[in-house]
Amino acid sequence: MEASSSSSSSSQEGKMIAGIREKYGREIRVFETSSITQRPSQASVAQEESDEFYELTPTDYYRLVASKKEDKSLKTRKLREAEEAARRAKLTKAVIRVRFPDNHTLEATFHPSEKIQCLIDLVKRALTQPDIPFYLYTTPPKKQLKDFSQDFYSAGFIPGAIVYFANHQPKDDGASSTPYLNEEISSLKDVEVMTKAEEPVEPSSEPAESDIGTVPVEQEPKPAEKKSSKPKWPKSDVHPQFDISFLLRFFLSRARACVVFFCLLCGIYLHLTRSWKMGSGQWHVEKRSTLKKESFLKEYGAAVSESRSLSIIVLGASGDLAKKKTFPALFNLYHQRFLNPDEVHIFGYARTKLSDEELRDKIRRYLVDEKNASEKAEALSKFLQLIKYVSGPYDSEDGFKRLDKAISEHEISKKSSQESSRRLFYLALPPSVYPPVCKMIKECCTNKSDVGGWTRIVVEKPFGKDLESAEQLSSQIGKLFDESQIYRIDHYLGKELVQNMLVLRFANRFFLPLWNRDNIANVQIVFREDFGTEGRGGYFDEYGVVQVLCLVAMEKPISLKPEHIRDEKVKVLQSVVPIKDEEVVLGQYEGYRDDPTVPNDSNTPTFATTILRIDNERWEGVPFILKAGKAMGSKKADIRIQFKDVPGDIFKCMHQNQIELSQISTLCNDTETFVVLKCYATGQKQGRNEFVIRLQPSEAMYMKLTVKQPGLEMQTVQSELDLSYKQRYQDVSIPEAYERLILDTIKGDQQHFVRRDELKAAWEIFTPLLHRIEKGEVKSIPYKPGSRGPTEADQLLEKAGYLQTHGYMWIPPTL
Repeated sequence: MEASSSSSSSSQEGKMIAGIREKYGREIRVFETSSITQRPSQASVAQEESDEFYELTPTDYYRLVASKKEDKSLKTRKLREAEEAARRAKLTKAVIRVRFPDNHTLEATFHPSEKIQCLIDLVKRALTQPDIPFYLYTTPPKKQLKDFSQDFYSAGFIPGAIVYFANHQPKDDGASSTPYLNEEISSLKDVEVMTKAEEPVEPSSEPAESDIGTVPVEQEPKPAEKKSSKPKWPKSDVHPQFDISFLLRFFLSRARACVVFFCLLCGIYLHLTRSWKMGSGQWHVEKRSTLKKESFLKEYGAAVSESRSLSIIVLGASGDLAKKKTFPALFNLYHQRFLNPDEVHIFGYARTKLSDEELRDKIRRYLVDEKNASEKAEALSKFLQLIKYVSGPYDSEDGFKRLDKAISEHEISKKSSQESSRRLFYLALPPSVYPPVCKMIKECCTNKSDVGGWTRIVVEKPFGKDLESAEQLSSQIGKLFDESQIYRIDHYLGKELVQNMLVLRFANRFFLPLWNRDNIANVQIVFREDFGTEGRGGYFDEYGVVQVLCLVAMEKPISLKPEHIRDEKVKVLQSVVPIKDEEVVLGQYEGYRDDPTVPNDSNTPTFATTILRIDNERWEGVPFILKAGKAMGSKKADIRIQFKDVPGDIFKCMHQNQIELSQISTLCNDTETFVVLKCYATGQKQGRNEFVIRLQPSEAMYMKLTVKQPGLEMQTVQSELDLSYKQRYQDVSIPEAYERLILDTIKGDQQHFVRRDELKAAWEIFTPLLHRIEKGEVKSIPYKPGSRGPTEADQLLEKAGYLQTHGYMWIPPTL
């Protein structure tokens, strides 16, 4: 009978523990500390010791020094980072105990990568009065926890730590009689009777591997009776109990530091000496290898590698966008170790009926090139095994419920609670199905709680076709998800050189005084593609160009926080004045209407040159020339900042020639050659200073300069100072735009995604023009595929003040 009663009691206790674990998302224990470790001032539990009590003493110093292991070998930064990453990977938990003034201790288990904010949130939920102001601190010395964004590993709370609870309530408010922990949490005290409750675990004098080089902050406070006699350190006079060996150790430690510093200087000197070629008087330039993917891993890896499951769901998995862009980006992130195989699982969803293996076979050839297939074969095989496929319609609950079941099974297999699961939905779909798909996701597939987990959706452009449709789409999605959950992706914003714009503008002193209307004549942003619409008749996108314009023209944000950056981008768009018809040239390449999806009388442009003018103090009078087109003579995307002419240029008329202008037209039939000969005959300067940022292909930055041509004669020529990424960063793999943006989505960084008010402001600029095009008020001019576009576009650029450097071609440098 007693055994049956005991079994029943154990079962109830087990259910209680399981219920609290499920509710709070982690293991929790509560016990009462013994009188040995009670806080000194027990007369009033709300009372704290003064700060003097926690001053560091020589004894404390001995204990801290003894806990450190000296590493006598000198190591490179790269080696130290690798060892640190290896140590961190071995750690799986941090046991944190919170001591309350009423002698109760709350113990909870966290992952080392979780933030201290998680501990604060847990304490709030566990309190009887969650609204009372409180803070946590460690001793000795007394240190209040203020940086809640720090993780437990960085804070030194590994493998465990003891922190103390304190509040600001008055002593006579009844706090002393009210338990700090709520009844639900306090009930655990009777459930688990531990020997540790009688003898709390002190932090080990031998720190964990991850703690080498850091000072442990968790120490037991000293008994109250020693408060008056406890020595304070440092003091000018030596306490009678102060051991003279302390001074010896103090000075010896400084001596060792001096020796290490001296050896470091000697090493630098020897390295420089070897770099100088003996007897040649030349420096020996070694191959650059300072920037590798480790730096990219360091930036993103810690934020991505969490102890919770990650489900990435690609909707429209059987379509071209998913096969050619989304799945290859996910594989590259997996291959570069940005996606943890122990946490991530990838789900494909579409209407097409396929098996898991059929989907894997369908996307396999898009994931690797033939030249590197062998070296990536193992990673490819493992990645494909992470992919599971679910088929179903986009407007039915049945399919999405099956999808949710598959995701939940994955989360259970990773031992992740629903509260801490992460779900990323990538909509590789036409915008017309965004509303029903988002509704199904909201009703059937979202993470059940936002405490520690999240649900995010990624939507592809185009974001509507005009202001009205864009606002309608934003409103439909906005009713289902918060703006912080919506990621409007434009792959141009993920380009390496686009992401470099903020650094170029605001981290280089010589650009700051030049970046304004006093020095810049015009700005040209060019997106050219050498292919046509290819079955996507009626599709023409100018939105990426506008986003790049914002980065060029925005003011300095107050910080690098995504919202501050996006605030400044919106201000630029709101300062753009209405577009004038005479500052627009539209084109349509010959053969466009042969596409069966295009009407025979279509006026849809496949080329556009538009001048935007920004009405603010920095850019008044400076034309921003946006140029984009398909079926052009080359494929490139670049930004051209053209500076004004030098005042009083003494070289302007250096090359006068005797050719009569009337004779030039008989020498050629080509318009561009005519302009070149005209400039040569009149001595007109053929180019200006330009700062060019090549976004693709062959990422580069170069400054066009006028220099003296080598030789005996004084002749000027255009040349450049350039930075070619392929030549300069030979060992660096530049990530694709989709890789970076998907990784930013997992991190929760919305800096390079389009906010709703930003989208609205952009459509307000272009919608009036689009409506005039639909009515036929602005006509598209035919142009030949493979050309520069309509000649009227070059004439518009000339009217806007853009001076082209004829005869000049930038050639990427090679070793």
